[in-house]
Amino acid sequence: MKISSRETEQFVKQPNLKCRAILVYGPDEGLVRVRAKTICQAVVEDLQDPFNVVEIISENLQDDPTKLNDELVAISMMGGRRLIRVRDAIDKITDALNDALNNDTNTDNVIVLEAGDLKPSSKLRKLCEKQDNAAVIACYAEDARDLSKVIFEMFSKAGLTIDSQSMQILATRLLGDRAMAVQTAEKIITYIGQDRKNITLEDIMICAEDSSTLFMNDLVSSAMSGNIEKSNILLHRLMQDGIPAVAICRSFQNYLNRLALAKAHVSNGETDKTAMTKLKPPVFFKEHQSFIQNMRLWSLSMINTISTQLMETEAICKTTAAPDNILCDRLVFRIAHMGRRLAGKRK
Repeated sequence: MKISSRETEQFVKQPNLKCRAILVYGPDEGLVRVRAKTICQAVVEDLQDPFNVVEIISENLQDDPTKLNDELVAISMMGGRRLIRVRDAIDKITDALNDALNNDTNTDNVIVLEAGDLKPSSKLRKLCEKQDNAAVIACYAEDARDLSKVIFEMFSKAGLTIDSQSMQILATRLLGDRAMAVQTAEKIITYIGQDRKNITLEDIMICAEDSSTLFMNDLVSSAMSGNIEKSNILLHRLMQDGIPAVAICRSFQNYLNRLALAKAHVSNGETDKTAMTKLKPPVFFKEHQSFIQNMRLWSLSMINTISTQLMETEAICKTTAAPDNILCDRLVFRIAHMGRRLAGKRK
């Protein structure tokens, strides 16, 4: 049977353990892992229990197709329900699962299968959807609102509060991987500890991203705004941390692409602010002022010129023995110098 999206979260928390098999699949691998683990913990308390937990690799079932059925009907040496976990489930194990689902032996053991993005034509997915003693849960990418609910619930259970703007920023930065989102939320909870009850934006910045990412964003914004001194300090800090020149070039390229897209919205009649808010992912609110300033400073022709230089520099950096840090240093200085000249003209 297919579990609807409306029923999914409740089913994951309280799965119907009368089902012999529960298939969790979808393109969001992190969400598949999180939901499958939650279901498994409802089947057995200790997922490391060697007597009541068995893990099977799909490929092994092709050589021994009866193993799944044998494990399903086996009786635990220590008593209690047994969990059979099947990782990376594929269509080739459909026959083995079909035999297990249609076995007449009475058992309360449960098979939990984790799979990737199974198409509607998938034999494994079709089998579980039509069987009354099987359940199917789809895991598609969540939007920021859905992810916010999950994170907010975790914070609430820990006795913590967070304002709506900080929550939106956190959820937006973690979209696309539920497992990473859960780990980050746990990291924030641990970081806060018992010292206080409110989660601040600074807490999120510390826990949700590493310092290199923060320095990288600041470097690009500073250079584009013409702050030569600050961009020079940040660039050398990143290089000392081992960040490759290619990664720095790509960060600038990504920023320029977003700048060009925002300017295209402006040319279509949008205001600077509205054009900026249309970007996905959204511009971090502390960078709003500098981003709008750079939209006004940099023309499309100049953006294209710098983009070309970035691509050429990246290509050279990829060649053997190229002095990539020196090349990157020169280009960043050139961008910052140009940004300062543009800012001076506006004054």
